[in-house]
Amino acid sequence: MGDRAALLDAAITELDSSPHVQLRARSRDFKTPPVGGPTGQGSFLNAAALIESSLAPQALLAELRRIETDLGRYRAERWGPRRIDLDLLLYDDATLDSEDLKLPHPRMAWRRFVLEPAVEVAPSMVHPTTGWTIQRLLDHLQEARPYVAIAGLPASGKTQLARQAAEQTGGRWIGDPNASLRGPREPVVSSGGRGAIEVEFLNRRAAAISIQDPRWQSDRTFGVSDFWLGQSLAYAEACLTPRERDPLLARWKQVAAEACPPKLTVLLDGPASWCVARGAPLGEGMDQETLATVGEVLRRQLTGPGNGPVLVVDARDPAGALTELTISLTADVSSPLRMAVEMGERSSPLKSPL
Repeated sequence: MGDRAALLDAAITELDSSPHVQLRARSRDFKTPPVGGPTGQGSFLNAAALIESSLAPQALLAELRRIETDLGRYRAERWGPRRIDLDLLLYDDATLDSEDLKLPHPRMAWRRFVLEPAVEVAPSMVHPTTGWTIQRLLDHLQEARPYVAIAGLPASGKTQLARQAAEQTGGRWIGDPNASLRGPREPVVSSGGRGAIEVEFLNRRAAAISIQDPRWQSDRTFGVSDFWLGQSLAYAEACLTPRERDPLLARWKQVAAEACPPKLTVLLDGPASWCVARGAPLGEGMDQETLATVGEVLRRQLTGPGNGPVLVVDARDPAGALTELTISLTADVSSPLRMAVEMGERSSPLKSPL
């Protein structure tokens, strides 16, 4: 709100005047449409700055909030209009998960209005949880096919979330082809054992998201699946013996190269006990404790380096999860749904001497 460019200038000036901060680079201003929050908002103006600071992360956040207060910021509705909003995106390679500060910023890896200005000031800086540089994250956002995979334990609400997100964004729901193989509490049995079951599951899922599907080329609306291809590896690690696991891993290497990689993976995170109460199937080799181990492995696999952008949402808050995902699809991930980014008045990044 107000004179947005002047407020950004004032924030940068205050930040650079701090005895504990040195400004190293500043991006252009980017004008972007509002997504989420109340209707009828005007466009937002965004920029990124690269700084050096002797302050610890929490102290630096306090300095940012002091500047916000000095410039008339007051905290009201989430995603609503405000005079100024200063976010700490990265702090070297630090990771932090506290109530008032999460590093890296939990949504920056798939938000175009963050990545575009950030690339102008720190393209080679590494996002510590994905292991990708800022430039690679932006390239991925621009080039990856429009596909979102939803991972989570059975009965965590994956199908409902995928269906609703596809419906609200005009996308295409891709259902798990294995869902028809069992009832709500009935385990799948096979003469080939548990390893053969997982190989069969893997084959069916890979076929459902085959990179050869012409819709990835012709249809630029999002495909949203209620499964993630990598979840077979989580089950293999948690449930299978090495002898059962080897054929699955060998098959995985084959089908992974033939399947469409997700632009964004969503982890619908919920306790195993909660999923069991909601009808998660248990059977031979699968009890609640083992299911909890599957959840831990799945979380570790997805939130570790190398998987690209991952959105973690609470399965016990389906409305909140849907809001987070639809905002990501309509504003930050989808090329056809993305609204045009307009450059602000500045024509080139402003850099201080290095």
